[in-house]
Amino acid sequence: MLNKTQLKKISLTRFQEAEILYDKGKYEGMVHLCICSLEMALKNHIWSIYGAGFPQTTKEFSMLQEIRTHDLEKLFRLSKQAGTMSRNTKALASWYIVSALDIQVRYSPIGTVIPQDAKEIKEATNQLLKFFKIKR
Repeated sequence: MLNKTQLKKISLTRFQEAEILYDKGKYEGMVHLCICSLEMALKNHIWSIYGAGFPQTTKEFSMLQEIRTHDLEKLFRLSKQAGTMSRNTKALASWYIVSALDIQVRYSPIGTVIPQDAKEIKEATNQLLKFFKIKR
C-alpha cells in the first residue's frame, strides 16, 4: 500500500511534470498530468478517511472499488469536501474549471487545448493542490 506521504509526492510530482509540459507548449499532456495530480490528491484525502494507506493491488482495492476511477467528480463526492470547499471561493472557482476535465484528453489531437485554457487549468490545479494540502 502507498502511504499518505507517497500519495502526496506522486500528486505533487505529476503537477511539476505538468508545469514542464506547459512551459514547452504541450498543453494536452499538461492537462492530462493535472488531472492525474488532482486524482491522486483526491484519493489521498479519500483514503485518509477509509484507511491507513492507498491500495495498489486488486486484492487491496476490493475493500473500496469505487475509488478505482479517474473520474474527478466521483472522487470529489467520495472525498466529502463539498461543504468545506463551498466556504473557500478560490478553491470553488478552481473546482469549476477542472471538474469537467476528462482523462481522455490524452487522446485529443494536438492543438485541442488552447494556451489560455491551459493556463487556467494549471492555475486552478495549483490552487486545488493547496486546498487539498498537497502544496503550501
